[in-house]
Formats: sequence, C-alpha cells, structure tokens
Amino acid sequence: RRAALAIENSQLYSQARLAAVTAQEQTELFDSVLANAPVGFAFINLNFEYERVNACLAKMLGVRRAALTGTKLGLISPEVSRVLVEQIRRVFDTRLAVAGKEVAGSLVSDPRRVRHWVVSIFPVYGANHVMLGAGMIVDEVTEEKRVQADMNYYATHDTLTGLPNRKLFEEYLSLVLAKARESGNKVAVMILDLDRFKNVNDSLGHEIGDRVMKEVAARLTSNLRQNDLAARWGGDEFVIVLPDLAGIYEATRVADKILKAFNESIHLDEHTLHVFTTIGVALYPRDGIDGLALLKNADAALYRAKELGKNRFEFYDQELRSQSPDQLVLEAGLREGFKKQQLRLYFQPIVELESNSVIAVEALVRWQHPSLGLIKPGNFIPLAENVGLIVPIGKWIINNACEQAQAWAAAGLPPLQVAVNLSTRQFIEDSLVSDVEEALGRSGLDPRLLELEITESLAMENVDRTRHKIIELGKMGVGITVDDFGTGYSSLSYLKSFPVDKLKIDKSFVKHCITEEQDAKIIRAIVSMADSLNLKVIAEGVDTDAQIGLLKSFGCYAAQGYCISKPLAAPDFEDWLRERIGRPRPPSGPARSSPGRQGDRPDPAGLNGTSESVPGSAGFLPKAEADVQTRAAASA
Repeated sequence: RRAALAIENSQLYSQARLAAVTAQEQTELFDSVLANAPVGFAFINLNFEYERVNACLAKMLGVRRAALTGTKLGLISPEVSRVLVEQIRRVFDTRLAVAGKEVAGSLVSDPRRVRHWVVSIFPVYGANHVMLGAGMIVDEVTEEKRVQADMNYYATHDTLTGLPNRKLFEEYLSLVLAKARESGNKVAVMILDLDRFKNVNDSLGHEIGDRVMKEVAARLTSNLRQNDLAARWGGDEFVIVLPDLAGIYEATRVADKILKAFNESIHLDEHTLHVFTTIGVALYPRDGIDGLALLKNADAALYRAKELGKNRFEFYDQELRSQSPDQLVLEAGLREGFKKQQLRLYFQPIVELESNSVIAVEALVRWQHPSLGLIKPGNFIPLAENVGLIVPIGKWIINNACEQAQAWAAAGLPPLQVAVNLSTRQFIEDSLVSDVEEALGRSGLDPRLLELEITESLAMENVDRTRHKIIELGKMGVGITVDDFGTGYSSLSYLKSFPVDKLKIDKSFVKHCITEEQDAKIIRAIVSMADSLNLKVIAEGVDTDAQIGLLKSFGCYAAQGYCISKPLAAPDFEDWLRERIGRPRPPSGPARSSPGRQGDRPDPAGLNGTSESVPGSAGFLPKAEADVQTRAAASA
C-alpha cells in the first residue's frame, strides 16, 4: 500500500509540476503579446492605479513602464483623466465594458499639442468571478485625425487663398436662407469680379498674381461682419453672403467698405499695383428665394455694374438702383427712342463644334442713344418691361431678324438660322403666333430658318400653355430652343412633352467648367441626357479654346461666345462671315446686305441655326481678332 501511495503521489506531483509549467508558459506568452502589441494596454486595479502597463502605452505617455506601475491615472490633461476615471468607475459599478470611447487632450509633459485617443475599458475577474480591476486598451489616432482634418479642410477651402470654396459657401448659404425663412430677416448675396486682373498675370506672372489673390482675400475678410462669409468662386471671382440684414442699407455699407478697401494700392516687392473690383448684389427674398436664383441674379447685377463703368456695385432690382442722371435719361427717353428708330440689332455667331462651321446667329438688341452712346439690353430691357414696351420691341426684333436673314441670303450668303429671344410677356401674348406668321410672310424667310428661344423657367411656368404655343409655332416650321438650361427647376423628363429642338447651357456653368469639376459634370450630364432625347445642345458664354475643347469632348453640338466672336452689327457680321468662308463681296454688288431702317422697322434682327452650315477656317478665332476682343459678356 505504501508503494502504491508513493506511486500515486509521484504521479500527482508530476501533474502539478506540468500544470505549473504550462501556466507559466501561458503567462509569459500573454506578457509577450501585450508587450509587443501596437496598441497601449494597462491593467487598472480597484484603487485606480496602473498595475501593469505595456511598452506601447508607456511610449504614448512619454514615460518608462516602471515609472507608471503603482501610480494613479494621470499624465494626461485633467479633463481626459477625469473622463477615464468616470468610465472605469462605471465599469466597476455596472460590470459592463465601454468600447471605442474617443477622448482628446494633451499630455501633462506637452500641454501645447492636442492628441486624440480611442479607449476601450473592460472588467477583469479572478477566481470565483471576483473583480480584480479593469483592462484598458488605448489606440492613439492623432495622425489619422490630422489627415482627416486636412482632407476636410481642402475639400471645403480654396488652397491658394484659404477662403471657403464653392461647396462650403453653398452649404452655408443654405443654412443662412433656412434661418432667414424663420426669422424674416433679409440676406444679401454678392458676386465680386476683379477688374482687369488678367493684366497682372500676363505682365507680372502668376506668382505675383497668386500673391495679389491672397491680399484680395485678406481685404475681403477684414471688411466683413462676424457672421458674413466670403468664398472664392473660381478664377478672379469671389462671393459673399451677408445674413441677418435688417435692410438694404446694411448691404450697401458692406459693399461700400469693400470698394474703399480696394482703393488702396497693393505693394509687392518692387511692384505697386492697383486692383479694383466690381460687385453685383441680390437680396433675399425679393430677388430670389433660393441660393441658385440669388447667385444668378447677383451675377446679372455684376454684369450691369461692369457695363456702367466697373469699380462700383449694383443691385439686381432696378427700383433699388440709385437714380443717376443717366438712368433718369433712360427712363425719359426709351419710348421716344423706340419711335425714332434708335434700336439696333447685333449678331453673335454660333459654331458647330465638330465641323467648326457657322450654323446660326443670335440676335441681340442695342439702343443707340443720341447722347449716351450704345446701351446694352441689361440697362433698358427691364425698363421696357416696366413701361409696357417689351412686347412691341420684341415684335420689332422678330420682324427685322427675319428681314436680315433673308437679306443675307439674297446677297449670296448661305442661309443662316436666326435665333430670337422671347420675353415672358411676349410669349404669353395671344398674338405671338400671328406676329411670327406675319414677320415670315413680310420677309419671305423660310420658317425653318427662324428659331425662337424661351428660358427654362418660362417653359415650366405653365406647361400646358407652353406645349400649345410650341406646337402652334412648330406647325409653321419654326424651331424652339430652351435657353439658360440648368438654372431653373425643370428636368429633361418634362422636355419629352415639348417638341423643342435645342437646349442652351447657361453661361454660368460654362464659365468655370475648366476649373470647377462640378460644373463640368453638370455639362456632361446635360449633353448625355439631351442626346438620349435627340436634342442638340449649344453652350453659350464660351470664352476660351480650353472650354471649346472640353465641350467638344463631351459631345456638345455647338457653341457661341467671345472666343468665336463678339456680337457684331449686321454689316460687320457680314464682313466677318465673308472673310471666314472666303467669299468676298462682289465688286458690283451692294455695299452691305442690310435692310436698314424702313418706316417703322429700324435695323434688322439676329439669327441662330442654319439648314446649310457655313464652312469655317482652321481654328476658332484668328490671332489678330483674339488679341483685340475683350472677354466682357454680351447680355442677350
């Protein structure tokens, strides 16, 4: 029996020793895993002391492991330490883990640098399920947070000036307008354009130009109120939103401060530069109830300010503009000027991108004032609407446009389709169809050579009326183009119910299509969807060869703009066209093929589209002409 007991005791001792060795190996293995883990680990006892700490956590806190053992929670800013103690106490009380708690603060040894951690805390039990303390896993994500912050910043800010970009501006504008709808306050949207800034880049180089842009951004922000926001819109254009306005005078005060700020010269190295700005202003809710409408109308006000001399600001609403002597003269003289046949028609060619052929012209009306000179439509068309002259002026344009197109055909030029813009008031007139029929009959023009343009918002204002009018005009053979497409609220699905021929992409998208990816995507989407509906797309406001190249790559049908030709008087357009197609005027032929002023029908009106395209020379613009043309946009 003693021998049997001895053998049994020996076996039990061997098993105990084996179990002890196995436990020791497991402990060493576990310690090795913790020591080499890429995240921090600590065991916190019930006295909130560090009892065990791995090398990674010690490195995070900037101390030796031995120095941490037995110390209370600390070494992190008091705010963070307080949060950790609260979370550990919660684990002790509830015996539930806390996973992924994000905390941010600084180390006591480096209080200037903010750091970020993700902390997970869980209960640790011993034998008989007795709680011994808490395990804490710490992962530092400071660098990831910095990278994310940089990504967020560059996604919403202009990299050159540091100002908010389009995306952030539009988001802020939406929030401001939502607040204004509740409070009833006014909001102003401003668009600023630097006058002749291209000369700075061309003469001094882009490095100086970039420094000027930074100074411009600094001057803008220093002259705004606390809640105002300035953003770089693209190129040399900036936008500003002024929220919580009690009245127009506040917007006037800010615009005036900005203009005065730009009166001071800019000193860069040995250069002293004078950079001025022109500002267009639109007000919520009078000039628009959404951001798109306000931006569009502020842009229209900007163009009007440029036409009136630059280095000034103009409001969109005609009634709010200061009554300058010139404006008073306009109001008093428009009716008399129409009677005295002072209106003129200018023509801007439209070129098919694939063949580089002139296929059409658009008619643009001007007022040849006896003392003020040539006045563009932005300065008198709104006035014509207010005094009830817009319908007779529109009728005059259609009559003379048809006559001019027929006169060019009679002079031996290829037939060109002529495009005429219709105002809202003119389109809803019951006499529109008969007026068009009469103009075609008097001129003898083929109805297929007349194209009428209606805006997108006008087309969608009354769908049934629009469809009826378009069908009636289509029966005569007259084409219909939807102008300013993309700025209203329609969709291409509605266009299936309208027998229209073409869409014109608004110049606001074309203007920044090279520098703003979002605008380029919008253009490509419009072209693609229009192609699926067998609609041709024309881009207006094309100013550069780069824009033409991009539009052509998207499959855009045609384009018009200063890169091709500025609007020209009828005789000058004929000379331009003859030179382009290599068909000089016959020596014995008439001096100019223009119907001129006949009775109550002054100069003829413009064109758009053609049944026979006019071949073009290589390139879109001869160099000599490119050198003299300005980039000022012509108002339709």
